[in-house]
Amino acid sequence: FTGPVLRNLFLEEHFGLTAIQRGTVETVSGIGFVLAVPFVGKRFDKLYRSDPSKALASLGLLLFPVAFLVPLQYFMPEVWMFVAVGIVVQLLSGSAFAMVGPIVQGIVPYRLRGLGTALLTIYIFFVGATGGGLLSAMLSNAYGPRPTVVVLTVPAMFIGSVLIMRGAKFIRNDLSLVVAELREEQAEAQRQIDDPDNIPVIQVNEIDFSYGHVQVLFDVGFEVHKG
Repeated sequence: FTGPVLRNLFLEEHFGLTAIQRGTVETVSGIGFVLAVPFVGKRFDKLYRSDPSKALASLGLLLFPVAFLVPLQYFMPEVWMFVAVGIVVQLLSGSAFAMVGPIVQGIVPYRLRGLGTALLTIYIFFVGATGGGLLSAMLSNAYGPRPTVVVLTVPAMFIGSVLIMRGAKFIRNDLSLVVAELREEQAEAQRQIDDPDNIPVIQVNEIDFSYGHVQVLFDVGFEVHKG
């Protein structure tokens, strides 16, 4: 969120570009991503169907080089060099972020997808936009846009890529839980069709509860019927 603002400030202060020129730089920098994302998406879908863990880890691998490319971009002596590195940065980071949404939709139970998307949006806007904006404003006012970009981008991209690659090992279990819930609902729906007069008024399944580290309920399930 703060990257484009800081990038415009840097282009104006360092290279003396006008608003039209800065807009042209931004447009050219995004062309690579626009042209490549359909092919990246197709490749990602194919990999996701064969190995979801490897697909998610690949997003971390896309973000990892950005931590080193952004500082390189901001020390380029010419505008065309700045744009050339920026095209690669936009391609890598844009492709990775474009694939995150479908993954979140896949691992959140379908009944909670609205809530899952809302939580993701809150995190992005409050942590990324609001928190990042305030932090970048303070740093930019004190040190300028170039140091601010480097200080914020390098750790964010490096830590983020590592977390995504580490988290990739959990995605199969997340997906299996979603599938198990769907199968359970299908089985219950079929049971109600087969025996409509014997539908429970209350049904509870797989309840676990702990007081701190002491678990007191283990996979509790029960049904209450009419009467």
